Amino acid sequence: MRLIDADALLEDIVHLNNVYVQGRMAYIIDNQPTAYDVEAVVAELEKSATDDDGLFVSDGSEPMIWKSKAIEIVRNGKEQK
Repeated sequence: MRLIDADALLEDIVHLNNVYVQGRMAYIIDNQPTAYDVEAVVAELEKSATDDDGLFVSDGSEPMIWKSKAIEIVRNGKEQK
C-alpha cells in the first residue's frame, strides 16, 4: 500500500472523456478510508514520553530524534534536508 494525493487524482480524472466514468471514479476515491491521519499521529507524538529537551528516547537510553523534527516529517510527508 502507498499513500496518494487523492485531491490530485480527482483533478486528473476530470480529463477523462466519459462523464459517467469521471463521476464513478470520483465517488470511489472520495469514499475510501483515510490511510494516514496526520493530526492523530502528531497528537500521539506530542503526548509521548520525552526527556526535558523534547527528545524521543528509546528504551530509556540514547535519544533517537527531536520531537519537533518527527512532527515536521509527519506533516510534510518526508524529511526536509
